[in-house]
Amino acid sequence: MRLKRKEAGVYVTEDGRFEVSKGHAYSECDNPHPVQISREVRNEIRTAASYPLHWEAVRRKYGADVCRAVLDGKRGYMCYGGEEHWRVSWGVTDLAKDDYVDGGEDFDTKADAVAFLERMI
Repeated sequence: MRLKRKEAGVYVTEDGRFEVSKGHAYSECDNPHPVQISREVRNEIRTAASYPLHWEAVRRKYGADVCRAVLDGKRGYMCYGGEEHWRVSWGVTDLAKDDYVDGGEDFDTKADAVAFLERMI
């Protein structure tokens, strides 16, 4: 399946019917796994670090582990399970219905979202 890039993190099918887009989802996990921190979140944390009043809100929003990793120059960190955090998520939208496709709301990678769309069509 061929997708055309619409903008950063957003792709549409050639016929314009479906969109595959990157967003963020809140995750509650039980097992250890690596967590990639998106560019948008890294930029927000770096900016907030310069503004003490804004910093506390951002630190509460993303958590100490995420903020520490970003300020240490890392693009991710190891989640040891038993915590809640934001993560990158991909979704498939039916633009004709202006809604997510059933079962197409939450994929870990763009490739997973595209594979789902290919099976669906």
